[in-house]
Amino acid sequence: MTFRDNHLSLVEGRHITPEDINVVIISEILAAENNVNIGDVLEVRPAEIGVNEEGLAENALGDNAPSTSVTVIGIYADNVLRLEHTQPAAGIIANQIFADHSTMTSLGVAYQGQYEAVTFHVNDPSKLPQIVAEIWQTGELDRDYFFMQHNDGNYMRISSDLLNKAVYFLV
Repeated sequence: MTFRDNHLSLVEGRHITPEDINVVIISEILAAENNVNIGDVLEVRPAEIGVNEEGLAENALGDNAPSTSVTVIGIYADNVLRLEHTQPAAGIIANQIFADHSTMTSLGVAYQGQYEAVTFHVNDPSKLPQIVAEIWQTGELDRDYFFMQHNDGNYMRISSDLLNKAVYFLV
């Protein structure tokens, strides 16, 4: 569920750039429910879904979690219809906020120079298996701690179909 996969789309404002500090992109539903616009400043704190004694979902980090002020620079729409009425509020995609890395480090949910995931794009999907093999061959990544998941967007299946199909003309 990302912008790249077209599950989400920016409907107002702009995307986060590497130069941005303390900025966020929020959903159009969250913006409408809270009367928030591009340029507004919000106070945010991290959330972690937990369950209280009554069995209800809550923020396990509580009100003692660190907070920071951020500026709304973008508003996104969810392009995929989802039935979310049974999910905890923190798990609903419309409640997800996208933030720059410095904001995440100030909230204690990321660390400078450390990433949970990195996405790379290649110009020629046919070379993806070769590129993945070359990355492993460098020895820079420890297979006990890292894994690579590659998505060629069905290129391999489509390209082999195109190369192996005969063309017939009916007269």
